[in-house]
Amino acid sequence: MKFVVAEVTKGSSTLNCSAEQFGGVDPLDGDKKEGKDAEKACFCDNKKRLLSTDTISRLKDYWEQKKAVATATTSITSTTKVLEEVKTEIKTKTDEWKETLDVQETERKVAAEALEAQKKCVLAAKESAKRYKLESIRKKYQERKRALEL
Repeated sequence: MKFVVAEVTKGSSTLNCSAEQFGGVDPLDGDKKEGKDAEKACFCDNKKRLLSTDTISRLKDYWEQKKAVATATTSITSTTKVLEEVKTEIKTKTDEWKETLDVQETERKVAAEALEAQKKCVLAAKESAKRYKLESIRKKYQERKRALEL
């Protein structure tokens, strides 16, 4: 059994054992049995014989800090989830970009090889054209030489 303290607001004569009385934090959260609130019991100390005003003030601070921790924990959990999603997206994009770069590099190599093959074909064609021209010139020379010999 846990012990918690709440102060009745001025002008009120009742107190509910709810989260609102403890700065928005349920003092018995986690003590739920079969989906129902754990048993709660209250007693009054109107004359401040058991708890001083200073003690009550410190207990209020405790509940405010507990709420701040709960809020921060929720924020950290949410931020951690978003961070994991971002990391996953970064990995996915990095993998996609790497694959794209690999494909582009392969295409570049294929294009370079095709260009090199085209250069060889052009050079071979030029060489063949030169030989053909030289052969044509030789034939004409031979024909003229024969014609002059006759």
